[in-house]
Amino acid sequence: MKIYCLLFCENSHAGHLTAADPFLYHESAQAAMKAAYERKLATLPFDVSLQTEWHRCSCEKNLASIIDGAGTYTWCIQERELDVQVAVEVQGGLVQNIYANADVCAEVYDLDLTDIQEEGGPTEGELRQAALAEETSKPGWRSIWC
Repeated sequence: MKIYCLLFCENSHAGHLTAADPFLYHESAQAAMKAAYERKLATLPFDVSLQTEWHRCSCEKNLASIIDGAGTYTWCIQERELDVQVAVEVQGGLVQNIYANADVCAEVYDLDLTDIQEEGGPTEGELRQAALAEETSKPGWRSIWC
């Protein structure tokens, strides 16, 4: 499982600060970095049209920085791989247990139900199939075993 860590470091007259925020999606980390960079730039008396060695700023794909004299503000995105594993124990056609080496959420969708239709509406199995399809069509979801 990949995560994207947004790292922030500030060294200024206000003090020294470091922070790290994890994200599941690279695009989310990039959006957070850009927003933080723009917020910080707006709070400083910084003229972006005057770039020098000690007065410069930039925001790229995985790195943003502001150098304003003695103050430096840096953001970077680092990709990390987490070894998250899940094992599902099935016995007699029923899920008995779900094991994982990390805190994850698991939802079981039992599609083997008696298909009794109530007054022209969808069956319970069809409703669960639709719920499963809706959940797994969200960004980041994929089949990991077939």
